[in-house]
Amino acid sequence: MSFLFDHEIIEQLHDSARSLVYRARAADGTALIVKLPNQEFPSFQQLAQFKREYAIARRCRHPGVVHPLALQFHGGRWMMIHEDVGGVSLDRVLHARAPARQAPSQPALALDDFFDIALQLCAALEEVHRHGVIHKDINPSNLVWNDERRLLQLIDFGIACELPQEDQGIVHPRALEGTLRYMAPEQTGRMNRRVDYRADFYSLGATFYALLVGTAPFDTRDEMELVHCHIARSPDWTHPVLAGLPGSLLAIVQRLLEKNAEQRYQSVQGLRSDLQACRAGMATPAPAQPLALSAHDGRFLVPQTLHGREDAIAALLAAFKRSAEGGREMLLVAGYSGIGKSAVVNEVHRPIVARRGCFIAGKFDQFQHDVPYASLIQAFQGLVNQLLAEPEDVLQRWAGKLRSVLGSGLGVMVELIPQLALVVGPTEAAPVLAPEQARLRLSRVFPRFVDVFATLDHPLVLFLDDLQWADAATLRMIELLMVPRGFVA
Repeated sequence: MSFLFDHEIIEQLHDSARSLVYRARAADGTALIVKLPNQEFPSFQQLAQFKREYAIARRCRHPGVVHPLALQFHGGRWMMIHEDVGGVSLDRVLHARAPARQAPSQPALALDDFFDIALQLCAALEEVHRHGVIHKDINPSNLVWNDERRLLQLIDFGIACELPQEDQGIVHPRALEGTLRYMAPEQTGRMNRRVDYRADFYSLGATFYALLVGTAPFDTRDEMELVHCHIARSPDWTHPVLAGLPGSLLAIVQRLLEKNAEQRYQSVQGLRSDLQACRAGMATPAPAQPLALSAHDGRFLVPQTLHGREDAIAALLAAFKRSAEGGREMLLVAGYSGIGKSAVVNEVHRPIVARRGCFIAGKFDQFQHDVPYASLIQAFQGLVNQLLAEPEDVLQRWAGKLRSVLGSGLGVMVELIPQLALVVGPTEAAPVLAPEQARLRLSRVFPRFVDVFATLDHPLVLFLDDLQWADAATLRMIELLMVPRGFVA
């Protein structure tokens, strides 16, 4: 028997890099759930996120939303106390029921269970959205189901957003917040779209798919491949379970899993209405007519699509295709400030993911003409940060390539981009040279450094914003980068 401060620990429910969760019993016998940050000394940002999670869940007073009872500080550690509804996360339910399925056409959950869960989740999500909160991590592990009480609760608001919209930058898939298998395409940062409340509907659709089929819509362990699946591929709609679904339940799931937010449901009310009609159709002895899904069921939002830029986008994508096949191309995108040049450039993200490429960006500063290569350094610092999110074996392969190609010149690049030392380890300091000799040395080393990352297997896109403020040294380096040298093997 173990104790956590004043609480008797019954079992550990969850253990991740971010948090620990226990089922516990208070001194008076009350059943509780105790959640703690999984760091002995959490940072200020981690504590702020932990406290914000408590405040959001506390505000959403609804039977279908986890109810925090207290936020306490004991023994130098913060802990969040929740009521225990006696349920089990749905990912555990799916795992436990998998061996009992009699046929591949049998749903992972009984349809009565599915509809109870789906409709309660709709009610919980409606309350969350009513408070202006986007959950951003709906998946079976964040849904607790008590089969005896027929009660569902939505948990874990650790990465919830309280803004109407949120921009997701480009980071390595391992650094994305949320559960990648159930993540909306726009949450990957590679759709050129902002994240809003409709991202929860995609995650809802992925969760429904898992509750019916038994697995997430896309089953791959490769993170970048999973990102590509979310933004460009369709789930397996021919699965035997889906063929036997009643009414238009399949159409409901398909609508939730649309890649573009404008084509999904626009409100929980429309989704709930369709689920109720689909369930009612199950009780009809005669074959039910296909359900006409709610056509106009939400608030008006301006679509996040580009209009009148088709020619520019086509030219950009064609240039990327040629470059990915072995070429080197430069495109200049001109226009007044605020006209949408960056939005056009960002349309290249989806084909980059398909080719397992990399997009990096730097920006010239009007007041930093005296800092040569600043925008290039900024861009490749972003690339190094993406590398640092890779597993150790992958990181070592990149380090080996850099050492092999650059040799003694590696110290020059570490001096220019200090974060690179975290990838390649200690290097010999570059000898001090006269300014002109140092420039010539960098002119030899930097293009070779870029060639390590710009390969047929991993094409590289470099976006430099506000080129009109470029310094002469950077312009000369860009010219060198455009000289064909062949790809690094």
